[in-house]
Amino acid sequence: MLRPNDLFGLIWRAYTFILIFTVFLSFSTENSDSGFYQKYYAFLFLLSFLAAAPLLSEFLTYLYRNSTEVFLFSSLLGTMLVWNFIVSGFDPFYSIVVLIVALAGGTVFVLGRLRPRLMASLIRAVIFVNIAGLLYQYFIFFATGEVIYLHGDLFTFSRDRYMLVILGGGFERFTGFQLEPGSYSTMIALALICYRSLVGKVDRTFVLGTLSVMLTFATVAMMYFAIFCLVILLEVKWSRPRNLFFALVGFFLVLGVLIGGGVIDSLTTRFSGGYEDDSSLNVKVLNLLSYTQFSFIEMISGLGVEVIDLDCVGCNYVKSNGVIFYMLYSLGIVGLFTVLALAIKTARNGVICLCLAVILLLCRYPVITPVFWLVFLSLWTWVPKPIQARRMSTSADPAPT
Repeated sequence: MLRPNDLFGLIWRAYTFILIFTVFLSFSTENSDSGFYQKYYAFLFLLSFLAAAPLLSEFLTYLYRNSTEVFLFSSLLGTMLVWNFIVSGFDPFYSIVVLIVALAGGTVFVLGRLRPRLMASLIRAVIFVNIAGLLYQYFIFFATGEVIYLHGDLFTFSRDRYMLVILGGGFERFTGFQLEPGSYSTMIALALICYRSLVGKVDRTFVLGTLSVMLTFATVAMMYFAIFCLVILLEVKWSRPRNLFFALVGFFLVLGVLIGGGVIDSLTTRFSGGYEDDSSLNVKVLNLLSYTQFSFIEMISGLGVEVIDLDCVGCNYVKSNGVIFYMLYSLGIVGLFTVLALAIKTARNGVICLCLAVILLLCRYPVITPVFWLVFLSLWTWVPKPIQARRMSTSADPAPT
């Protein structure tokens, strides 16, 4: 039996933290054939097994007691795997990849239901580690003028370098430990969704994480920030003067940075020349144009996970268009059904859950990433606030056994 403070308990927490950090880590090998992805999936599977093994009895009991939800999820996943296997020309690789990442995301999700306080603390730690990396970059820049790229320096298997200077005005943007500014904003946003699903309320960690999302000044960050602000407005008790004071300070601080820091001018300059002048926007538009050329059969079936239209010159990285587009592009009617099912389910779970689902559906991390499945399950099984709060306040987290 593992106790909270014995050696094995600490080791279990350590590799569970590594698992969560890995789930919320973005990287890219620039489409190289280095074989790293195979090693990554094997490492992810191993970490998931090590995290679940000490709680195997409770793990299986949870699955048994929630057999209806498990059946529905297994049916959806199985349909997706078989469908992708067929439409991708009977190539099993990416169907196996989807299965592995779904199991990894599902493992973290179940651990969160078995040990809500412990997993909330680990996700909180991952969020603050990422915030610390981002603030460290800002500190070095303002202290020395040097622009450092932590992701490339620490994760040598990933992209060596990313241009951090936004077009127009030389405005510096940073990424923390993530691949790109938008990657940081997206991963922290998804981590905040999982964290909120465990703690059952908006707290200081949620607010600080929301503010850090804006610090990348990515276009997508502004969208996430607006959604999180709506969630905070819906949840926070504004009758308390302290909450109102901090909200006003935060609002004017963000507004001052956006205007005084030249962020809005930089973004305006970036997109003023049309989509051809911006590499990111250009890829997205080409992907959309490619989809409009699909035959009716291709729209129904999709091209398969991680398959691009080879007839479209410049089409690439379909994930950048968001989960909704990726699901339609790769899985056709099955992807459409998945998106609609999640939208309907989250709408029934409440306005806050639906708002957070918008972030998942518009982000760039689809079914081939473990974070998608973790957030998908967190939203699908969203618990109303009073029930969630009662569970968190009355249930202690025993040590893994």
